[in-house]
Amino acid sequence: MKVITDTSLVPNAGRLGVGFVYKDPDSGLEFVHVSVDYLASMARKHRQTNHYPIGANWTQDFIDNVCDNTPGTICHEEAPPSASQKAKNLFNAIVQATRSGFKTITAEQAEARRNDCETSGPGGGHCQHYRGIKGHFRVMCGKCGCTDLKLYLTSSECPKGLWKETQQKMAR
Repeated sequence: MKVITDTSLVPNAGRLGVGFVYKDPDSGLEFVHVSVDYLASMARKHRQTNHYPIGANWTQDFIDNVCDNTPGTICHEEAPPSASQKAKNLFNAIVQATRSGFKTITAEQAEARRNDCETSGPGGGHCQHYRGIKGHFRVMCGKCGCTDLKLYLTSSECPKGLWKETQQKMAR
């Protein structure tokens, strides 16, 4: 899986100027902007206006496209967690939950956390690691391999820090 290394470092786009580059796969038009979020909004709007499909994997497709079309080394490959890493993450989550007495948050607070996962990506799309709720074990995160159960545990954290603001609001 490709990941943009640092969205605050604006690359030189060669003949197109300065910024990140998205090349629409259907129209061939190239879009350039210094903000990845704004570029994602432009690309999404272009696709919607022209009735091009926006797939369920839009965020990762967009990131892959930007990585492939922006000159320089703005991206790196990030492998999903291995089975042993997932087991280690699960063990640590169980230990933390046990220490906290398996305290949980409300359904509304868990929904706010899920919303963080669904809207924190480029252009307001989902986090590049969010996979929806999939499979028998309801795995949702490609970064840590966690399930949606993690949303409800007060002791759990997003590996990218997405729930910090939600966590602060819950503490008030």
